[in-house]
Amino acid sequence: MGVAARIRWLAGAAALAAAWALPAGGAASRTPGDAPLAISFPTAQRGYVLSLASCGRAACATMSTTTDGGSTWRPVTVPAPLRGGVVVPWLGDRETGSEPIAVHFADARDGWITAALSLPATPSAPTGAVVFKMWSTHDAAASWTSIPLSRLDVGGGVIAMATHGPRTYLFGTSSRNDRTHVLVSPSTGDRWANAARFALFQPAGGTALEGWFAFSGAQGWFVSGNDRYLALERLARDGTWIRATTTSAAPGNASAAPLVPVAPGLLAIVAHTAGFVTPPTNSVPRDWNDGATWLFTSRDGGRTFQPVRELSASYQVTFPAIAGLPAIPRPGTILLVRDVGGASQLVRTTDWGARWRVVLHRAVSQVAFVSARVGYALTSPTASPLRATLLRTVDGGARWTSVALGSSG
Repeated sequence: MGVAARIRWLAGAAALAAAWALPAGGAASRTPGDAPLAISFPTAQRGYVLSLASCGRAACATMSTTTDGGSTWRPVTVPAPLRGGVVVPWLGDRETGSEPIAVHFADARDGWITAALSLPATPSAPTGAVVFKMWSTHDAAASWTSIPLSRLDVGGGVIAMATHGPRTYLFGTSSRNDRTHVLVSPSTGDRWANAARFALFQPAGGTALEGWFAFSGAQGWFVSGNDRYLALERLARDGTWIRATTTSAAPGNASAAPLVPVAPGLLAIVAHTAGFVTPPTNSVPRDWNDGATWLFTSRDGGRTFQPVRELSASYQVTFPAIAGLPAIPRPGTILLVRDVGGASQLVRTTDWGARWRVVLHRAVSQVAFVSARVGYALTSPTASPLRATLLRTVDGGARWTSVALGSSG
C-alpha cells in the first residue's frame, strides 16, 4: 500500500472516529479508564505509556511515565495538538505500515511521538484530511517541539524508530514519490541525516511496507518489506546501513518479519513464505512451501539461517505485524500470536516451539520486554480502542496482570 492508499484509509478512520458516540466534553482529562495505545521502555525502570481519552466526539492523547518499573505512574505532557481531539484512533483492522500514533524514547529524557492527525472536514475534503506529524522532547516530556516531516522527506509517515548507543534511527516514507528513507540523529537532538547507502522503494503491491531495527552489542540489522518480499541490511561501523549478504534462501523468499537478537551471536526469525514465490531448492527445509511458517536461527550475524522447525498453520505472520512480536526474552522462550476461529491468542513456548501454551486469550497490539522476566503488553479489543489495557509480566510471559496507570486531576 502506497502513501495515497494509506492516506485514504486513514481518512476513513478519521470519519469513523467522528462517528463514535463518545461523551461530550472539552479538553481531555485523564481518568483511570484511559486506554493505553503505545508503550516505550528505554530502561527496565523508566517507561512511557501513551493513552487515548474521550474528548468530545473524537479521541485525545495523554501520557504517563514510571521510574520504578511500572509500580507507580505519573502524568506527563503531550504535544498540544494531541490534546485537541484530532488524533486518528487505533482500529483493530489497521492496514497501514505506520502506526496512527506511536511513542519512542531513547532514554529517560529524549523521546518522540509520531501521529497521523485528522484535520477538520472541508467542502473539498468532507471526511477530513490526514497529515503525518512528529514531535520530540529532550527534557523528559516537560516540553515538545514539532519536527516537520516534509523537510526530512518522510512526509508520508514514520514506520519505525529505534535507538542504538547515542544514535536514534527513523524509517519513513516520502510523500513526494515512492522512496523510503532511513535517517539517523544524535538522540540528544534532532539533527536528522540520511543513514542508508542504498535506495528503498515502497512495494508496488501487497500489504503496506513495514520495517524493524534490531541490535545486539555493536551489531545491528534492519529488515523491511511486506507480505511479498524481505530485504535485510546491516549496520556499518560508521552508523550507516548497507546491504547484508546472506547465502540462506529462507529470508530471501519470505514475507517481511522482524529479526530478533536472542543472545550474543544468536539471531532468530519467524519466516513466512511469500505466496507467489517459487520455493527455492537449497538452504531451506523440504517443507518450505507456499504458506509455510518456519522458525530459523542464525549464528553468523545473519549470513546463513538454519531451520529449527515448522510452526502450526495458525501461527502465521500477520500484516501489519504486531509491534514487539515475536518476543524472545531468553533462548528457547518465544511469544507469538495465533488465530483460532478468528480469535487472536498470545501463545508461549519454552522449548523453541516444540510445545505451546496459551497465556492470553486476548488480542494484543504491542509487546515490550525490558528483561528476560519483565515485559509489558497492550491488549487490542476490536470493539473499541478505548477498552485497551496495559498488562505486565514478571516471569517471562507465563502470567500477565493488569497495570493501573492511576489518575490525576
